[in-house]
Amino acid sequence: EQLAALNKTSNRFTQIFDEDELLDEIPHILTHTLDFDRATFLMVEDNELKLRSYCLEKDTPEIVESFLKRVKSKEYVIPPVFMESFEEEKTIFIPDLNKDPRWPKKEGELIRTKAVVVAPIKAKKKPIGIIIGNMQHHARDMSLQDVERFEMFSNMVGLALYNTQAYKS
Repeated sequence: EQLAALNKTSNRFTQIFDEDELLDEIPHILTHTLDFDRATFLMVEDNELKLRSYCLEKDTPEIVESFLKRVKSKEYVIPPVFMESFEEEKTIFIPDLNKDPRWPKKEGELIRTKAVVVAPIKAKKKPIGIIIGNMQHHARDMSLQDVERFEMFSNMVGLALYNTQAYKS
């Protein structure tokens, strides 16, 4: 089943020849092919990681609006774990945001988001952004196999970017 999902992902990437379209589609492909519920893609722009695209199809419009308002506000600070993934070029899996000291939260705050996995997206061997995913609406917890598929996905995105750039040139 996992191999079929990765194959479907690979096939979808081979159908996209435009870099902008690919960058917009990354979260949608992750959610639709690898069974993640939420996906966001942050890309370097003006030396900062900024929201490029997202897929929150299973969330209510109010949750999506709140997310966008928060992320686009001037007070928004990218969680340190996202920066760590980007700067150290590594995948980070946080199985419980409430128990992980790296995740920012206010005293007494209960975070309702389940596990999060973050991986860098690389093009020409250097990170250009990060992909963040979770399985918020699943009855089961995120497994290490889900994390491995997520890592494979981030590598496939880098290859797909290379292919779109090669196709363009």
